[in-house]
Amino acid sequence: MAANGGFYLGTDLKDKTFYGFREIVSTGQCLIEIIQNGNGVVSTPDVSAIQYPNPYVNWVWSTDTYQFHWDSEGHLIMVMV
Repeated sequence: MAANGGFYLGTDLKDKTFYGFREIVSTGQCLIEIIQNGNGVVSTPDVSAIQYPNPYVNWVWSTDTYQFHWDSEGHLIMVMV
């Protein structure tokens, strides 16, 4: 399956980059984890299993590269580069 606007819709993920967004509940901090080339473990939430602390609240696999920054109003900006 082909990419759709940079967001991958298929099941072959080995050559894609994972972008995972976590909210650390105790602090309200937003963490963005970038995993590629097998350098990390992706653990998406499973409602039928024991919940891990601070699970991903959203995630995407993509063939595109993204950069993130906060704007002056505190909004998270994601830019495709």
